[in-house]
Amino acid sequence: MKQGESAHHDAVELAVSVPPLMLEARELAASFINGQHGRRRYGWGDEFWQFKPFVNGVDRLADIDWRRSAKSDQTFVRQTEWRVPQALSLWVDPSETMRLSGPPTKSHRAMVLALALGICAEQAGEKISEIGQPVQSGFGSQHLQRIHDAFLKQTPSEYADTMNVVFERKSKALLFSDFLGDLSVVEHFLALAKASSVRGVLVQILTPQEMTFRFDGAALFSSALGQITFHTNQAAALRQDYLTRLADRRRRLERLAAAAGWDIYLHQLDHPPLEAMLALYRYLTRRGNA
Repeated sequence: MKQGESAHHDAVELAVSVPPLMLEARELAASFINGQHGRRRYGWGDEFWQFKPFVNGVDRLADIDWRRSAKSDQTFVRQTEWRVPQALSLWVDPSETMRLSGPPTKSHRAMVLALALGICAEQAGEKISEIGQPVQSGFGSQHLQRIHDAFLKQTPSEYADTMNVVFERKSKALLFSDFLGDLSVVEHFLALAKASSVRGVLVQILTPQEMTFRFDGAALFSSALGQITFHTNQAAALRQDYLTRLADRRRRLERLAAAAGWDIYLHQLDHPPLEAMLALYRYLTRRGNA
């Protein structure tokens, strides 16, 4: 076999060996790290930087960026003090409501985003863990593969149950869910996080239909596992009440997050995943959160 053919064969074998979910996450992470829409303003870990004026006696001469300094009358240094945390914990809600709609489903999008952010953190040398599964925190791509496998092995349930989680102190966490279930589960989780000085983001993923309730005429509504059903001949008449209750739930989530020092981010399923990547990265790396 010729060298070119051998390389192509190896590439094909590698592509086949990578699970589709992980492959999609890697592609998203690569788009985020390498692309950034042609700008070099944002990176991950030590690659994140911005310029500030050189201060004699404070900054090191070795940190001076001579290329940037040559463009003005000032001397500038790169600062890389905004970093992702040393430990990043991930959780994807196993509720059946996350598996509805699609493609993609809310669950699929959540796992892709979680793994892509995990890949970025892993490349920056950060420790990664998966909340709620027997996968200990660790480093490297093999550990990330174990988290991928744990995501796929989650036992689905109508709604998520309360979890007793042991956090690494002063770490960060990302919770991916539609948050349409019992919010006492979220409240309990955030209380544990606050006790360990853990900061993070509640990532709410909703479908366009869940955001707007564009049903009309006769409709049969049921819970994820069909345990609760409701039939109506005038679905449109329910729209305003639904939107009011959805807004009330959102405000309660915001209060719970704020009380724990967390942020909340809403991602609509028909929006690009890269949009969510950039937003979540900014949450994780902004001042006061690092």
